[in-house]
Amino acid sequence: MIKNINMQKLKINIGIAVVIVLAITFVISFNHIISNPTSMFSKINEENYQKLTNIKFMQDFEDGIEAVARLKVSIANVNDPSELQIKIESLNYWQDFVLKNKKKYELLKGVQK
Repeated sequence: MIKNINMQKLKINIGIAVVIVLAITFVISFNHIISNPTSMFSKINEENYQKLTNIKFMQDFEDGIEAVARLKVSIANVNDPSELQIKIESLNYWQDFVLKNKKKYELLKGVQK
């Protein structure tokens, strides 16, 4: 009986020690991630980063073309002047974005083929 109680206490003490070690490990790891977030991405070299940036730009450009088309259609159906003003400003923004970046998009599109 005393042996069982001692074994239970030993198991509890070992369990507590494991939890404490895991908690300390978590705190140290979390602190490292917070203090140095770029360490998680250090394996991405400059070339891969540029490829990812180019892909994101191309997606944004294509989304901009789609936004222009949608806004042109939706402007025709707007009755509220304030909503119309917002849509016109948004349309102007996307049209400007598409016009300014068309050459870059075409160059990147040619490189990807």
